[in-house]
Amino acid sequence: MFIFRTTMIQHLLILLLAAAGVMPAYAFLYEKGGTCLPSLSLPASARMRALGDAGAADVRDGAYASVNPAGIAAIDDDLIFLEHMNYFMDMKSEYLSATLKYERLSVGVAVQYFDMGAAPLTRDGGDYDEANTFHAYDAAVMLTSKVTLGAFNVGATIKGLRESIWTQSMNGIACDLGATWRTPVQGLIAGAALMNAGYMSALAENRYPLSTLFRTGVVYSRPVNESVKSKLLLDMNMSADGYFTMPAGVELTYSALSFRAGYHFLHDTRSFSAGVGLVFGNLTIDYCYIRYLDDINAGSTPQFFALGIGI
Repeated sequence: MFIFRTTMIQHLLILLLAAAGVMPAYAFLYEKGGTCLPSLSLPASARMRALGDAGAADVRDGAYASVNPAGIAAIDDDLIFLEHMNYFMDMKSEYLSATLKYERLSVGVAVQYFDMGAAPLTRDGGDYDEANTFHAYDAAVMLTSKVTLGAFNVGATIKGLRESIWTQSMNGIACDLGATWRTPVQGLIAGAALMNAGYMSALAENRYPLSTLFRTGVVYSRPVNESVKSKLLLDMNMSADGYFTMPAGVELTYSALSFRAGYHFLHDTRSFSAGVGLVFGNLTIDYCYIRYLDDINAGSTPQFFALGIGI
């Protein structure tokens, strides 16, 4: 049974209200759907996806470059991290990162590739031909590092970007800045990150802004008993094109096995998600399943797999 003290609730409200005050000044810079490389706003973490996309304050795998660069501080050893995401239709995402830990420095390199699949090349649908299609993809190469300042971890990621649609392509560069704070309240950590702030070249003489995202959240950790540990996570996300969502999740860990569930509140298409994680020696395996609300995704079964290898 959880016992929430008044002081903890007060600290939590202060953190959330402060974040809510910052977000409106950043949002609604562009029309909804008017940004490019939307895949950059998706966390490349099966664990985080199972938690409803909550985890700005609690990155625990090699996907920190897609969530919060300060999360590299949570990686204890050198790590190779691989993830495969199977979206609806024939859309897929691949993510690979390598993390090196030194005495006073952590460095990570990551590559993300989002395959949007093949789409029909047609004017009005009347000339549709299965053989007449075009291909589109997003790609990013990322370099991450961090510094520790007392109870704060501050991280940054530099990204080289590319998007290709049929015969057209554009390149760009972006920066992520993030931080986590171990608050005075035992078990409570806060985190925030500004993701994908940068510049893209023109595509077919048109210039599109990046899918910039401000993500903030808290995680509260507490043992249920001597064998089971629990985490409650709550995030708030605001994108430059005006999308505001609130992911929330819960994680229960017993020995080497973790059970996760989450819900992405205020999201247009997402509903609940669930997943499991297993630690076996130096290996970490994560799985996630997501249920969608819209008709396009409802018939699909998006699944996410991740493998972490400590070295």
